[in-house]
Amino acid sequence: MSIPTGEQGSLFVYLALLAALLIPAVVTDVRHRTIPNRLTLPFWFIAIAAHGLLDGLPGLKEAGLGWLWLFGLTLPFWLFGWMGAGDIKLMAGVGALVGGGMALDVLLGIVLTGLLMGVVQLVRHGLLMQSIQRFIAMFGFSLAAGKATYIEPESRERGLILPYAIPIAVGAGAALIYRLYIG
Repeated sequence: MSIPTGEQGSLFVYLALLAALLIPAVVTDVRHRTIPNRLTLPFWFIAIAAHGLLDGLPGLKEAGLGWLWLFGLTLPFWLFGWMGAGDIKLMAGVGALVGGGMALDVLLGIVLTGLLMGVVQLVRHGLLMQSIQRFIAMFGFSLAAGKATYIEPESRERGLILPYAIPIAVGAGAALIYRLYIG
């Protein structure tokens, strides 16, 4: 585990910093559909500094690896237009805080939470079957053409927006709780 659990004080600092980042990010993303740089960028440095102060040079390495893992693995989602830049920067901040050893666990928690929340949203709006049919068609056309094929969603499906700070917060929290208390 990257976040030290030997000292309760250190653990509390990391969890408090995580809440301090994610709560305002969720509120801002839900209200304004954006996560501003003034929230995410300073958090990168605060997370890295916390690791340096609490864990020295090994902590700085862990924070840097966590930042690299989550920023690097999620950057393509921004490049393809599937996520906003604020979401990617928020994930990088979470990565810096949890460190390299937990970054993939946290990413998995975030992805599963986002998938579940997206499916629930599609069901709520009666669009699940339409969305599944579109993905099956894209997969079939992609196989037949030998290259990736994209089918634009209809306007009702396109109008659904999931403020991704919510799955980031829930998924990161769930992964941490699982790792700290169960796994």
